[in-house]
Amino acid sequence: MKRIFLLLALAAGLTALLSGCAAYSNQGNVGGLEGLNGRVDYSDIEDIGPIKSGTLKLFSTQPDTLNPILTKNRYVSEFLGLVFEGLVKVGKDQRPAPALSESWECSEDGKVWTFRLRKDVFWHDGSPFTPEDVKFTIEVIQNPALDSVYKANVRNIEKCETVGDGAVRVYLKKPDSLIPGLMSFPILKKEYFKGIDILDRSSSPNMHPVGTGPYRFLSYSQGESVELVVNNNWWNRGVQDNTAAVPYIPSISVRIFRDAKTAKQALGMGEIDLYFHEGAETNREGLSESFLVRRFPGRNFECIAFNLDDPILSDKHVRKAIAYAIDRSWIVENILGGEAFIADFPVHPNSWVLEGTEFRIYDENREKATEELEAAGWKKEDGVYRKSIGGRMRRLELELIVSKDNEIRCKVAKEIGAQLKELGIELKIKEVSKDTLLKEVNSGNYEMALIGYRLALVPDLTFAYSSDEANYGKNVAGYRNELVDGFLSGIQLSRDEKEMKMLYAQVLDVIEDEVPYAGLYFNAEYTLYNRRIKGKIEANVWNRYDGLTSWYVLGEDQISN
Repeated sequence: MKRIFLLLALAAGLTALLSGCAAYSNQGNVGGLEGLNGRVDYSDIEDIGPIKSGTLKLFSTQPDTLNPILTKNRYVSEFLGLVFEGLVKVGKDQRPAPALSESWECSEDGKVWTFRLRKDVFWHDGSPFTPEDVKFTIEVIQNPALDSVYKANVRNIEKCETVGDGAVRVYLKKPDSLIPGLMSFPILKKEYFKGIDILDRSSSPNMHPVGTGPYRFLSYSQGESVELVVNNNWWNRGVQDNTAAVPYIPSISVRIFRDAKTAKQALGMGEIDLYFHEGAETNREGLSESFLVRRFPGRNFECIAFNLDDPILSDKHVRKAIAYAIDRSWIVENILGGEAFIADFPVHPNSWVLEGTEFRIYDENREKATEELEAAGWKKEDGVYRKSIGGRMRRLELELIVSKDNEIRCKVAKEIGAQLKELGIELKIKEVSKDTLLKEVNSGNYEMALIGYRLALVPDLTFAYSSDEANYGKNVAGYRNELVDGFLSGIQLSRDEKEMKMLYAQVLDVIEDEVPYAGLYFNAEYTLYNRRIKGKIEANVWNRYDGLTSWYVLGEDQISN
């Protein structure tokens, strides 16, 4: 089996990067650059020499605040990542790397983590960065009155304390080896908010941010722009490229637009240099060859959840038959326009968890689907499968619920129904409101449901496969397996990457066989760049401006197509 190869590869310590190969090789370059009329390689934007000049023009919709902990605007959150920093930075492979914290260590029981801070970091106002700032930020996020997007990052933190003048110590409620990656939330300056109601989004400190990042806030004109300028005292200046010239771009102008569609039009008119979008929006009409595209798997994993308490779906052979019967390639190409990456599991394709492995199991195979149904005792008569269950003859008829508010999912559901019918499974498609779907799924009042999960910043699989989550969390299939629980617990306790990869492989090995969810795909995301941007273009799902500090921009007279 493929999995035997996987375990041998892991045991041998293979660490080949997943970059458009293995499970996703037939999906194109995972995270690659494309021209608007075809693929191009990096030589098309080869550096011709850094230029320290110009202004980079980014975009956002109207800011709700300029406090990165409070904002609910994803565009604001992205550009504030140039102003603020976390203790840790997460790379495109989901590995945590030092940022404001230069190192960390853990206690034997896995519940106490000490993060040692850099001593050469200063806030944009010139004051030193301190452990008190970290403690303050954690406590702000934990404030019950605050619904921060970073709430999940600190949910497992019992308390935080400062250790001298150079470290912070966090005490966890339960062991979690993935906690370093969760410490990537932006850090606020404690003294800057002294005597201020931090929950007042429009207060002066919340609209005039002070961070530690490569760019500092200059001004904000409501409805017009947010202006940033280079931080000449940035602690990381020159470290990554061994040159004191980084960042090269002296200023950034974040233009404010009514909505993303308007911003995209502005890109075509040359008013901004970069545009990004979540999802499968591929209409590039009106955009010239002055733009390049970086395309990569997003965070949204689409799948079918099976109700494991259902008398028919409780049999894994039926679930496997359904997984084999679905032609995901056809769905991706014909319904999603190619803008998705086929996947069996909710593990990001670029994650270190999958490096050197192949996790594409359930490609369409009608012969295997038939074998699975026959192995479960289903017999086909007049084109429909039948079986006696509990003394009563049952037709193989199931219901799939889907949100009527999601047009794409409705189309996908209907196509899945048609594909299963060809196999001999009758699938009724029930379109309901989003609220009704959530209610029925959470109560277990369903048979099959077409749903989506938005992945966390770290490769935590407990949300879908832990028995604990089956009681009250996101494990809506109600999946329970003591062996899997043991592997997941081992991952949380381990601090050795090789051991963790083996444990992840064992989890997925069991999941492959039991199929509590039938994986479909990750929606694609992309970023459009004006060709005048040069340097290391490394945008990824975790950081759309990754590598920006090494970019430089050409003047109009320097651009050649």
